[in-house]
Amino acid sequence: MSPKTMAVAMIFAIPAMPFPVRGQTPAMVVHPVAVATVHENPTVAADLTDMLVANLLRRNVFNVIDARIGNRVGADLDLSSSCTYQEEQVEEEEFLPSKSEDDSVKVVRKIRNRVTFVRFEISATDRSGQVFFTDVWAQDSGDASIRTAAAPGINHLVGRLAEYYEIVGLPSGAGVVEGSVAAVMDSTTAVVDLGRNAGLAVGDELEVQRGDVVTNADGAVIFSHRKGIGKAEVKEVQAAGALITVAASLKLEKGDTVVPAAARPSPLSLAERVERANALYYASFYMQAAREYLAARDDDPELLDVLIPLAVAQMKSGDHDGAYESFAGLVDAGEPVELAATHKHTFASCRGMFTLTRGFVSYRSPREVKRDHWFDVPMEAVVESRLGYGISSEPGLGGSLVIRAPSAEQVEKNIEKNKTDSKNWTLVFDLQGENTEVARVISRYILCSQGRCP
Repeated sequence: MSPKTMAVAMIFAIPAMPFPVRGQTPAMVVHPVAVATVHENPTVAADLTDMLVANLLRRNVFNVIDARIGNRVGADLDLSSSCTYQEEQVEEEEFLPSKSEDDSVKVVRKIRNRVTFVRFEISATDRSGQVFFTDVWAQDSGDASIRTAAAPGINHLVGRLAEYYEIVGLPSGAGVVEGSVAAVMDSTTAVVDLGRNAGLAVGDELEVQRGDVVTNADGAVIFSHRKGIGKAEVKEVQAAGALITVAASLKLEKGDTVVPAAARPSPLSLAERVERANALYYASFYMQAAREYLAARDDDPELLDVLIPLAVAQMKSGDHDGAYESFAGLVDAGEPVELAATHKHTFASCRGMFTLTRGFVSYRSPREVKRDHWFDVPMEAVVESRLGYGISSEPGLGGSLVIRAPSAEQVEKNIEKNKTDSKNWTLVFDLQGENTEVARVISRYILCSQGRCP
């Protein structure tokens, strides 16, 4: 399979390939939801925070720490969130039976608030303070309470966060928690200042490290170096401390550093990076997928397979110039790009395949026997290339590409009669809903190939 075929096939059906999670279950501190609204309700923030924590616990992906109960030193991730909503007051009438003998009813008028719009945002940062994940959900909610209106958003965002973590894991070194030996009990046991709040459990293995310090003639430290001196096992855990055991020959000292003994993740191979990018693309994390595809290209500039999915990911994340460069890079490398397209006729349409190469542009519809329904002409024979709109009522089709070029039948007649007849071809690309941007990229490439870059 050629790189061109592989790249194009990837756009239409990237298989689900969850990237293996690296490291232990991350501990996440969940901070109270910040609520901004015109009508203040003191219970809203607490209720939404309860919903957020409960939803995270149900996912069973993170070790969830509710910041209202107690923070955790050295947490892998901190989750902040905010909710903004609009509400209006509505008057309702309630009819109650009257106690009088005339069977009349009593009308009771009540005022209540209904939420008409809600926006929920979450942002997770790692131990270094870098943003690990962020996303926003918003919708018109019609007639609902804030708890009912926000519930779908919380569920959606927590699901996205969990899915993202399951694909990428934590950044290298993000989960490293350090502590120190607080007291040496005897030759084989000591107490360290890491405990259950730091994610330790009985049976965990720790690496013991000790620093070497080099001083100058005045006693000032000019160099320090820390190296591992042995292993320790956690025997008993409390909230803020743990009892560890070591071999007697280790000779622990107060102040020695302890860290989890799990190895740091190794750098991603090229294949792993592409696999991760594909998984992110499939899960609609387009900005992150584009970043991984670009990193793969940095590792191997000759890697052509990723250029089309990279271009689509860049389109969907708003980087239209980057999308053009990726698309053009594939064609300029000599690879033909084939895209499924619909040719819009005056009263009907036909489906076929649009092909763009460095020197030719073509369209063919295998269902059409008339040669007037396909063209295959040199790039310089294209008279016009532009965007068209309003050519279809089909949802999601968006803009179109309008090319003025001879049909196959016209090419032969033009040669025979020394003419330059051509026709308008209105093409819509069925490419992940990005029809307008795909048409814009192709039109730009055609014009630039003719020395007429817009």
